[in-house]
Amino acid sequence: MADLTIFGRPGCQACALTVRKAKELGLDFDYVNVDADIAASAQLIAAGHRTLPLVRTRTDEWTGFRPDLLDLLGVVRARR
Repeated sequence: MADLTIFGRPGCQACALTVRKAKELGLDFDYVNVDADIAASAQLIAAGHRTLPLVRTRTDEWTGFRPDLLDLLGVVRARR
């Protein structure tokens, strides 16, 4: 199971930065392109999410580029 799921879309700078940071930290993640996955897009909208990227972990979720939170996930992963 992936450490996190990143919901984003092509052309989203914050989405690209989030993916790049997750890769740099060696995090295992799934990426969902909400332009290509209409069902995922509809679920996010129904849940009230309007900002990308949306990052979902097993216990938390946030929107926008949050390198501080990704760094915390990297520290936790390194301690396993």
